[in-house]
Amino acid sequence: MYQGQRKRTMQRVSAGPGSLTTLPVLLASDEASTAKSPVPEFLGHGERIAYLCDLSSEVKKQVCEQLGVDDVAVGFFYQRFQVCWLDVWTWGGIRVLFTGRRYWNPRPEAWQAILGKEASDSLRRPFLYRFPLFMVFIGSLVLLGIPKSILLPSMAMRAPKPLKDVL
Repeated sequence: MYQGQRKRTMQRVSAGPGSLTTLPVLLASDEASTAKSPVPEFLGHGERIAYLCDLSSEVKKQVCEQLGVDDVAVGFFYQRFQVCWLDVWTWGGIRVLFTGRRYWNPRPEAWQAILGKEASDSLRRPFLYRFPLFMVFIGSLVLLGIPKSILLPSMAMRAPKPLKDVL
């Protein structure tokens, strides 16, 4: 979870091998405490990065060299609200370059230079960002509850109807 101020510095990353353009990248790293809470959290909010894909080896090598990291991948950074560790609501999603808990947010036009036009256009938001797991769970309970009431009527509905007295 994110706590405190986010440290930001500007870095410049080359767009690819042999390219003369440079891509400004915003470096933002979380400095959250690594101490574990002895009491589990029932409700909470925070940030998460979902893995999307790897960079090509040439671009990855150049980006890692410029940023001074060993490995970098493409991810989807978003904020979330959770109940019992299940996302209830997600918002503010953006595509980022990340390694561990550190992430970099290139400008939107820079993604085509980093990934290529086809790969950049084919990346979509993760399924669990669009449909948070808690909402999927509640939705499935509702959908399973409706057919149950139709297929298995209650005891009152199954009781025989009383016969009318003829007298």
